[in-house]
This record gives sequence, structure tokens and C-alpha cells, in this order.
Amino acid sequence: MLDVWFTREFPDLPPCLSREERERSERFLREVDRRTFVQAHTFKRLLISHYDSTTAPGNWRFDRSPHGKPSIDPAHRYQFNLSHSGPFLAVALADFPVGVDIERQRELNDGEALAAEVFHPREREWLAGQGCFYTAFFRLWTVKEAVLKALGTGFSTPPASFCCEILSDESASATVNGSRWHCWSRQGGDFHLSVAAPLEPRCGVRYFQVHGEPAVSPVPAAETSDPSVSSLLRYASTADWCS
Repeated sequence: MLDVWFTREFPDLPPCLSREERERSERFLREVDRRTFVQAHTFKRLLISHYDSTTAPGNWRFDRSPHGKPSIDPAHRYQFNLSHSGPFLAVALADFPVGVDIERQRELNDGEALAAEVFHPREREWLAGQGCFYTAFFRLWTVKEAVLKALGTGFSTPPASFCCEILSDESASATVNGSRWHCWSRQGGDFHLSVAAPLEPRCGVRYFQVHGEPAVSPVPAAETSDPSVSSLLRYASTADWCS
């Protein structure tokens, strides 16, 4: 299983955070950053309880690897990863290691210099041959970051030290430290979304979008769903991108 949930505008739902997460949220100086943090971690908790309703959203506990990758504590059959950029949020859930990255497409002060710093030479060759620099840049960047997050090392592995092979408009692959990763990408107009995993799921990648207003055809809630999970699913629908 590999499911990816994303939103351009998170619905106005009551926060669901642990004490430690609430304390972290209070350290943000800007209200917009605090709000994004609260929404992202509420989103994460509600989704995990959607897949495993035996635990209420507020009761999940999490641990971090030495490089900071979060996981459910104690070890659980599901693994997850979280990403946000501006108002965009994404959560990937799978029964194997997974990494996800979502990025708002925007102009960069010195995009070519940044590309020279973070991309492998063969990636820069691919980038130079694309029609739109920024579209290609963020496509490639989300793939690389999703791989590093799935790997669990983050930027302790230099992003320019490995090469991602762009196989098509939607797929890519990479070999890092002897391990092979598969990547899937989608573009939502003003954002790019990529997810990476060590194997291809049998049923493909499933995508779900959470809307700012209730969805016309919401994702069904299990009868045992927590009320807050059911509230979230009222705003969720299967995305048009499903593979």
C-alpha cells in the first residue's frame, strides 16, 4: 500500500496535538508558521487513525531516528512521512519506508547557482534540456528530497552525491548508498509532489485530496472512525491523478 494525501487548503478543523507538539507550535514567531505546523500535525494524526482506528488521533506517539525521520512509537505496520510548503501539505502512508515532498513552484533568486550546488552533473544536463527551468527544477528537487526522506538520512547525505534518473513525466528512480528507490511525481499547477519508496506497490499509488470545503464525493469513513477522523474525511476525495 502507498497512499498520498495532499491539500492546498486545510479545512478549519479543531487542532489535535500532543503536549510536546503544542509546546513546539508555541515557539513559532509568525502566526502563519504556527498555523501550518498545527494543521500539518493534526492532518498526520487524523490520517493514521483513519488507517488504524484502534488508536484515537490524540493518542499516537512518535519517535525520531538519529537523522530526525519520525515514526510511530512503538513500531507499527504503517510508516508515514509529512511535507509542507506554504499552504500545501502532504502526508504519505505505506507499509514500507516512504518519503514525500511537496513544493510550491516559485521563482528563485539564483536558481542556476542553487542547481549547481544540489544537483548531480547528469541531473544538471537533464535540467538544461527542459523547456521551463523552474518547472523542471521543482520536479527534480521534490524527487531528490523524497528519496532522502525515504532513506531516512535527510541532508546528511549530500543531494548532489547521487543521480536521479527521470524516466517519464511521472516516474523516476535513484540508487543511493547501494539501495534502489522508485519515485512517482505529480504536478498540481502551482505545486509539485513526489513520493519515494523502495518497491513498487502492487495496486499503484493512490492519491487523495483534502479540500477547504466539504467534498462532493467524500472518502467513506469506517463505522469505528473517531468523530474527528470522520470530520476530515468529509473534506477528502479521490484525486483525479490516481495511478
